[in-house]
Amino acid sequence: MHHWQTKKRQFESLFSQLKERHITVKSTLYKLLALTDSDQLVALCQKTALFFSHVDNTRVTNSGCLSNMLRRKKHIRDFVVQEDADIIALATSPWLLSMTNMCSGKGFAQGHLVRNLFSWPCLQVNDSFSSGLGRTLSSMLGGKGLPEEAEVKAILSWSCWWINGTFSSMFHGQGLPIDADVKAVLLWPCWQINGQFSSELFRSFSSIFHGKGLFQEADVKALLSWPVWQVNGQFNYELFRSFSSLNGKGLPSEKCVLACLNWLSGADDLDMDALETVSTLFASVFAKHRTSGIPDIDRLRAGEHQWLQLFPPSTAEDDHCRLQLKLAFYAASKGKGGSLTLEMMERFLKGYAGHFHPQSGSDLALTKKYLSNLYTLLLASGCQGVRKFLAEVAKKGWEMSEKEYDSLFTSLL
Repeated sequence: MHHWQTKKRQFESLFSQLKERHITVKSTLYKLLALTDSDQLVALCQKTALFFSHVDNTRVTNSGCLSNMLRRKKHIRDFVVQEDADIIALATSPWLLSMTNMCSGKGFAQGHLVRNLFSWPCLQVNDSFSSGLGRTLSSMLGGKGLPEEAEVKAILSWSCWWINGTFSSMFHGQGLPIDADVKAVLLWPCWQINGQFSSELFRSFSSIFHGKGLFQEADVKALLSWPVWQVNGQFNYELFRSFSSLNGKGLPSEKCVLACLNWLSGADDLDMDALETVSTLFASVFAKHRTSGIPDIDRLRAGEHQWLQLFPPSTAEDDHCRLQLKLAFYAASKGKGGSLTLEMMERFLKGYAGHFHPQSGSDLALTKKYLSNLYTLLLASGCQGVRKFLAEVAKKGWEMSEKEYDSLFTSLL
């Protein structure tokens, strides 16, 4: 009984500390505790508490950076006998997240190995450890463990390494690339624009193939030959780059690209500014919510039509309003906190009280402001932000001045 009470106190102390430091407990921590042998539970809790008491909780916001490293009983056994000084050294390192990313599923990053890595001459720039090179290695070696110095020295000596960030994107989580393969890819004629190697075009493909390794020359040639990239009879790099931001899914289909362009333009003439804005939105939503690929355009088109019914007829006739509506609807469909329903939209409109009257021919400038604010709020905090807004407005009985509305909106971003 006494032993169980000791374990209980350690559990309570650990979770209390995590809560106090605003570190979210991930399910992997519970799995870690369940995997641990009973005679090691107290030591595990103590070492875990020590680790999280020293991390920078503005950068480390959940328990995953530790529990993701310790996935086997052997990892746990090694961790509980780690020297406190080594645990503190890793926890306080500015490169903690890079180290834990590489050691995900590989056990706790051993103190002496980490210290050695930081001292390697090949990773020093101006006599200090290069954060840029550290992030590049971490990207390629996620879940692969810490590298050997000889491997790193060899790869950094390549003459083609001037576009290393490009390769680290393609080889994210794939390990270190092979010199001969990289050199062969860079010699492909398809990268030539006006007789010169286009690093911008190559980077666009590295974005499309994020985390998928090297691509095939035939696939590159086929994709670049699509008529959809032609504007005024010439290949339009800006248009292609906009779609390359939809990374992580590999090659898109020509049909999906064409459907997306038609949805964005709504006419024969493509608005390049609109495309740039929407592609930036796609990339922002993907980065925040870890989704990727060209969205379902039929679904977006249907949802946009429903939303239009809530606004004055002038909204459908104004290109800027239509674009803002597309942006807001897409952000709502991908944001956190569930979907934004038509009923919620109507209530959000009501928050304008006397300032906005749907279907009454309201001032177009106010419509633009409403849609811009809605889009910004959705992108910042998803439908949760809309729900908070509705709750605050309801407290005031839906009677708010425009100044009060703007103040509330700003506080929710």
